[in-house]
Amino acid sequence: KEYIRKDGSRVPVLLGFGLLGEAQQQAIAFILDLTERKRLEQTLRTQTEELAQANRMKDEFLAVLSHELRTPLNSILGWARLLRTRQFDPATTARTLETIERNARLQNQLINDILDVSTITQGKLRLQPQPVDLATVVTAAIETMRPAAVAKSIAVTWLQEAPLETIPLETMSPSPLMVLGDPDRLQQAVWNLLANAIKFTPEGGRVDVKLQAARSQTHLSHAHIIVSDTGKGISEAFLPFVFDRFRQADSSSTRSEGGLGLGLAIVRHLVELHGGTVQADSLGLGQGAKFMITLPLMSVARETRSAQTARLDNPAADSVNDGDGTPFISDRAVPSLAKPTPQAKDSDLALPKAASCGDSLDLLSGLHILVVDDEPDTRDFLQAAMSHYGASVTVAASAAEALSLLTQPLDAAPASWKPDALVSDIGMPDEDGYTFIRKVRSLDAAQGTFLPALALTAYATDDDRQQALTSGFQMHLAKPIDPAAIAQAVLALVNRTATQ
Repeated sequence: KEYIRKDGSRVPVLLGFGLLGEAQQQAIAFILDLTERKRLEQTLRTQTEELAQANRMKDEFLAVLSHELRTPLNSILGWARLLRTRQFDPATTARTLETIERNARLQNQLINDILDVSTITQGKLRLQPQPVDLATVVTAAIETMRPAAVAKSIAVTWLQEAPLETIPLETMSPSPLMVLGDPDRLQQAVWNLLANAIKFTPEGGRVDVKLQAARSQTHLSHAHIIVSDTGKGISEAFLPFVFDRFRQADSSSTRSEGGLGLGLAIVRHLVELHGGTVQADSLGLGQGAKFMITLPLMSVARETRSAQTARLDNPAADSVNDGDGTPFISDRAVPSLAKPTPQAKDSDLALPKAASCGDSLDLLSGLHILVVDDEPDTRDFLQAAMSHYGASVTVAASAAEALSLLTQPLDAAPASWKPDALVSDIGMPDEDGYTFIRKVRSLDAAQGTFLPALALTAYATDDDRQQALTSGFQMHLAKPIDPAAIAQAVLALVNRTATQ
C-alpha cells in the first residue's frame, strides 16, 4: 500500500494489526515506512542489471576478439604452408609474402591494443613526459596513416584556425603549441583517431585535421586537435558510449568493419593521463563524425606541474576514481581463457588425418567449389589452396553475390558452373552466413537439389558450431586451417552427400 503526503509524494508502507493477551481485548496496529527498503531493492535490481550488461559486453568482446585474431592467422598460416610445398611464379610469391606481412602487422596491432588497454586499466602505464611540439606529433601521425588513406582514395587535409584554409605539410610554420607529454603516446592517440576516421569513411571521402589554440583572457591556455570525417557517423544512442571498452556500435556477425573497438578507449585513457579530455560529436548516421582532443599547453602545465607529475606517476589513482581500475580480463570470470579452446568439430563426420600439402594434389580434381568470404586475403588463400588440390574455384565477396551466381538462368551460366560444394564464411556485412545458408536451402527445395555446405569461420565456439549446423551447414571448421585439412574436408563432404 501507499500513503500520499500533503505534498503529493507517495510513501510505500506496510500495515499491520493484531490482538493482545489471552482475552484478546486489546489490539495493536502499526505502520512501517518502506521507503528505504524499496530504495535498497531498486539499487539491487539496478546493480544486477548492470552486472548482467557488463557480462554480455564482455562475452561479445571475447567473441569479437577470437574472430579478429583468427582471421589474419588463417592467411598467415595457410599461405606459409603453401609456400613451403608449392612453386609459385615470382609475382605470386611477392604478392603472397605481402599478404603474410600485412596480416602479421594487423595481428600485431590487435595484440598491442589489448596489452595497452590491460596496462592502462591496471594503472601500470608509465609516460615519459617532455616538451612536445603538437604540430610534429600530428604530422607524424598523418604520415603513418597516409598509406591507408591513399588505399581508399581518402583525402587527409591539414586545417589551420581559419576554418577551411589548407596548409601544405612542407610549408607549415613552426608551432608555438607545446605541451608536456609523452610524444609516442600522443602520436598513438592521434593516429588512433585518424585510423578510426579512415576506417569508417567510404572511398573518395575526406578526413580533416585541425590543430588550433584556445585562448584565455591573457594567454594561450589549451590546444585542440580536431579530427573530422565524412564517414558513416555515430548514432545518437551510441554516442555516449563511444569511448567505452567492450562497446561497439555493431558487434554482430553482419558488421562491416573489423577491429576490437579498443582504439577510442585507448585514446581517452592516453589523453586523460596527459591532463586532457577528448570529445566525440556526430549529427547521426551517415553524417560523419568529429573528435576533439584538448590538452593543456606548457604555460598551463607548468602552473600545475606538481599535480600533473603526480597524475603521470600514479595513473592507477585516476583509473580507480573513474571506476576503471578493475583488471582487464580475469580467469575466474572467464575460465575458458585459462586453457586452450578446443577445435570445433563435427560429430557426424570424422575427418581423415590431414595430409601434407604435397600429398594427393588431385584430391579435388573435377570438383567445382564456390567460396564465399568478405575478406580478400582469405578468398585468395582458399582459391589458391583448393586450386592446388585440383579443384575449380569460384569466389564471391558477399552472400548477395553468391546467391546471384546460384540463381542465374542456366542459359546465362557457364556449362561447368554448377558447384559441387559451398565453403562459406559466417561473419559478413549485410547478410551473415546463417541467413545465407537458409536461403540456399530454400533454393535447394525449390530446385530439387542439394548443395553440400561447409562453414569456415573465425567464430569457433561449440555454440557457434551448433548454430551453423542448425542453420543448414553440414560441417563447421574454425579458422585458421591447414590447406590440406580444408581440401580433405571438402572431399569428405562431397563423398558423404553422394552416398546419401
